[in-house]
Amino acid sequence: MTSLEGKVAIITGGGMGIGQATAQLFAERGASVVVADVNEEAGRETVDRIGGKSIFVKADITSQADVQNMVGAALQSFGAVHVLHNNAAIIRRHDTIDDIPVEEFRRVIDVNLNSLFIASRSVAPIMRKQGGGVIVNMSSLGGTVPVPYALAYAAAKAGVLGLTRTLAVLLKADGIRVNAICPGLVNTPMVNEPAAAGRRPEQPGGMMDPIDIARAVEYLVEHDELNGVFIAVNQTPQGPRLAVVKEHEQEPIDGGTG
Repeated sequence: MTSLEGKVAIITGGGMGIGQATAQLFAERGASVVVADVNEEAGRETVDRIGGKSIFVKADITSQADVQNMVGAALQSFGAVHVLHNNAAIIRRHDTIDDIPVEEFRRVIDVNLNSLFIASRSVAPIMRKQGGGVIVNMSSLGGTVPVPYALAYAAAKAGVLGLTRTLAVLLKADGIRVNAICPGLVNTPMVNEPAAAGRRPEQPGGMMDPIDIARAVEYLVEHDELNGVFIAVNQTPQGPRLAVVKEHEQEPIDGGTG
């Protein structure tokens, strides 16, 4: 019996890629799964693959009303919310700052960062009443290093790390753990968009599979001692490996400010 047996998990962006792989893995481990996605066809396909204890909820996760409906559907169908996997994301690629429309920048931040706050805020009272829960946020290695062709994406993913670290402190007393995943390149529809051609860096050993990241999500859910932790998932010659991303360390500058 795993720690997912009998749990209820909400997975945003569950229609494809990492979200779909995580939904399938969680269902195999005995969890009831709420697949949330703005793409109804993709979301229902995931539920059809899973079968059993799973439902689809169409949701624009930047909409507070849609998110509340998503959480309400989880409670109505399964009576609880033990895990929230904030996975939904978008990316927009441009080669210069001048090419980036302001409204597009705002939209990327809204989907990749603000929505995580909205969903976390919505499930926190439920998890608190239950005596605890786990939130796993999807960041990226792009939140820790420059991504010149995807400025808004990099900014949002870096913001996810700050959100995660601080939520972990704010919600600790409620028994709610908050952690983040920072994957390298993963073979998903978003990474393979035509706009990515010639822009994404080469990854030694090739891209990882979505199931590799799904297993990292499971790892963070199952390990009760982990809170406020960022887990990188890197491709190595031996296969995908997990590593803890350390917080920023300060190095004194000789001479100070004088």
